[in-house]
Amino acid sequence: MFWSLPTRHLGGVDAAGGIALIVSLGILGSFASPHALKECGIKNAMTRPVKP
Repeated sequence: MFWSLPTRHLGGVDAAGGIALIVSLGILGSFASPHALKECGIKNAMTRPVKP
């Protein structure tokens, strides 16, 4: 869904910039969310040790 927004409303170089912005926000979110969860003291299944 997000990928179609820049190309629908923008053209050429502007559309490429819009897609780059969406990708950048996704990368930033994937970096920041584990750190934010850690700072808030929230633990999820990925942080617990696996029991055999």
